[in-house]
Amino acid sequence: MVKNACKFVIVGVASSRAKADTHLMAVLPPNNADKSAGLGISCALLAWLAFSLGDVGIKYLSGDYPLHEIVLIRTVVAMIITLGILMPLEGGLKNLR
Repeated sequence: MVKNACKFVIVGVASSRAKADTHLMAVLPPNNADKSAGLGISCALLAWLAFSLGDVGIKYLSGDYPLHEIVLIRTVVAMIITLGILMPLEGGLKNLR
């Protein structure tokens, strides 16, 4: 992708300086790209941790409880997190209609 971006900018420089600046701005990422990449990496690591802890919890509880109870509790916890935390951030209960 970088090689293509360099070719794109070089073609713009050959045609005219004003056009090259426009092409260069189109190729470069926005200023907040570093923040977005960091946020994406953080979210991916948090999801990995959540899935790993959920798996450990299910394996720990599987010796004492039936599987259907473990799945029910896991689903109830996920619904509480989704409805209690994420729904207000996305506009509230009006989005459920």
